[in-house]
Amino acid sequence: MAEGKAFPTFEESKSDGENIVRAKNDAHRETEKENQQKLTGQQRSAMEEGIGNSESAASSASGEAQSQWQAKVAAVDAQHGREVSAAEKVQQQPTDRKTAYQAELAQREAQPSQDKPFDRKAAYEAAKRQEGEAAREVKELREHRNDHWDR
Repeated sequence: MAEGKAFPTFEESKSDGENIVRAKNDAHRETEKENQQKLTGQQRSAMEEGIGNSESAASSASGEAQSQWQAKVAAVDAQHGREVSAAEKVQQQPTDRKTAYQAELAQREAQPSQDKPFDRKAAYEAAKRQEGEAAREVKELREHRNDHWDR
């Protein structure tokens, strides 16, 4: 306002009002930008956490499948060892009906003790179940964070 005037002119009032509105808009834009950066950082960390959980579930399922495979290999090796030893016993002993019958019985009894075959479907379902649990945890975490920000 110029000196000696009792009231500001229209142009001065308009300019002051525009300056106030511009300052408020700038402050609002700055706040929105900060909020967006915060939200983006949280989403990124939630995504990274979800990826980490998914990778750990996949690696544990892979480890479980590998241990099942190793157990199967060990069972097959043990079965082979029993069969070889039974065959060697039969060859070393004189051939008579009773010992041949006993060797055959021993060989038959050794076969059912073999572990069940590796079940790919069960291993796949176990891996999917673990991945589903990890995904559910990530979803719950996101919902919790969304609820927190909605307040």
